[in-house]
Amino acid sequence: MLDEIAKIISDMDEICCGEFGEQCSKGILLTDYPLFITYQNVSMKDADQNWDTPSIILYASDDGTIDRAELTHNYKEFCITRSDAYGIKGVAKDYQFDSYRTGQWSSWEDWLDKNKEGMTCQVMAVRCGQYVMIRMESGGAVITSRTVLPKDAGENIYIAITGENCAMSDFSSFYDIESVEAGDIAPIVLKKPKVKQKKGDLPNLDCTGWWVAHTEGIPITEEPMHITFHSISYPEARENWNTPIVILFSALDRIVNGIVYTEYSITRSDAYGWRECADTFTCEAQYADDWNSWEEWLEDNKKGVECTVTAVRDVDTIIVTQENHGVTVTTYMDIPIDASLPVCLAISGELCSISNIRINR
Repeated sequence: MLDEIAKIISDMDEICCGEFGEQCSKGILLTDYPLFITYQNVSMKDADQNWDTPSIILYASDDGTIDRAELTHNYKEFCITRSDAYGIKGVAKDYQFDSYRTGQWSSWEDWLDKNKEGMTCQVMAVRCGQYVMIRMESGGAVITSRTVLPKDAGENIYIAITGENCAMSDFSSFYDIESVEAGDIAPIVLKKPKVKQKKGDLPNLDCTGWWVAHTEGIPITEEPMHITFHSISYPEARENWNTPIVILFSALDRIVNGIVYTEYSITRSDAYGWRECADTFTCEAQYADDWNSWEEWLEDNKKGVECTVTAVRDVDTIIVTQENHGVTVTTYMDIPIDASLPVCLAISGELCSISNIRINR
């Protein structure tokens, strides 16, 4: 069977994607023998985002068919692991990802430029029982994901290589001669920060991963709103974004991913943000005079920091300022003219605990 899988990989044609998932590789069946795949990626010249690069879809279906639109063939999508050190949980029971940079990595801008020139990418994937581990490495960016499959996952579990605004080719592979045991690839048990947490105006958040916990939406009005809270990042936190984020959205029930949900923008504490459905979005950052480095800033977040968020609406412009231990991020967002629901603010994070959330107007 391993030889058959290896032949499928070596026979794969070029995969060219404009939109994400526009083309996918054939389904590659996972076994308890680690599979190593090497291929070449070339991102399109007009690619301007880190995610304009390869991704891996972990899924199940009756015969390996991928059907993300209609979900035929009993298609179940467990997660997506991206080469830009990011992951998205699907219907997996649990999903974790960790990332780091090697010496050849300098910046995301440089990394994307190298992808445009052509980059060698490597993938390792293995499955043992209910656990799957996937590792992607390219240009010094390394991400490792660990997935717990649901009980109804099915017998055959596959990965497919795809991407966005990129083309992948020249596939080759080999298997490790030794199989793995389940305990070797099981998710890491997170060590929750040992700190007595105070309760505030909203329930405390335990953000064990991306997008797993949010406050309810707080409407933004012409009257300035001031929010304070305490944040402490997990000991396992290794990235700047393992800290609080602010989400601007609207929904009938004022819940993230709620009824008639529209997401306008997301802004991270580490001076990075992006627009979703906002008309315009700008993000500005200032650093305190005694601010030294992101490494030191993250270590301070692991010890616990006090954070503030202020928000106000000026006609159709939303102005939000968030401060986290010497890093102040101000965003200006114009909402669409046809937006009918109030714009709300929610707090979330990744690998951090948020407590004592206080709201003042």
